[in-house]
Amino acid sequence: MVSCWSEITTNAIEQGDLFVDCEIPNLPTAPFGADASTGDLMLQKMSTIVLTQTCQIEQQKIKNAVICRISTVSLFDRGQDGARGKTFWSNVRSWRDDRFHLLHPPSESDLFAELLVVDFREIYTPSVSYLQTLAVGAKRSRLLSPYVEHLAQRFGYYFMKIALPTKLPTHP
Repeated sequence: MVSCWSEITTNAIEQGDLFVDCEIPNLPTAPFGADASTGDLMLQKMSTIVLTQTCQIEQQKIKNAVICRISTVSLFDRGQDGARGKTFWSNVRSWRDDRFHLLHPPSESDLFAELLVVDFREIYTPSVSYLQTLAVGAKRSRLLSPYVEHLAQRFGYYFMKIALPTKLPTHP
């Protein structure tokens, strides 16, 4: 199998970088009151992939990067939405479900031995400096071209969709 990932040790952050133990704040469902404390804030560890364009990060045009959750298919199936059927996975595999994107796992990874699911519904924006602290001295995986461009295109397509108020008839 041809790998779509490369193993890196650089501190530079690029589009397609995989972060395994990224801590993301999980905000409470109720608004913070005047007497709220940082104890109300929970951190959730998850694997994420960087979606912000590399040039934006390199040229320091942004303070926060866009990342999405990425998980194995089996872990995804055990998630809050429950197990998915064959039709669901067939639609994801054939690019008919814009909410998700499938990737082969990094071949050098001990953590991922099956297909990975990028969930475009879960978007986070940590600071670039936070991601840089995670990258220092850490071995991680980076998605290679043309896979990273395909991921970026799918993410863009998910966001540019327009929901029309009425459906078209099934037969013209």
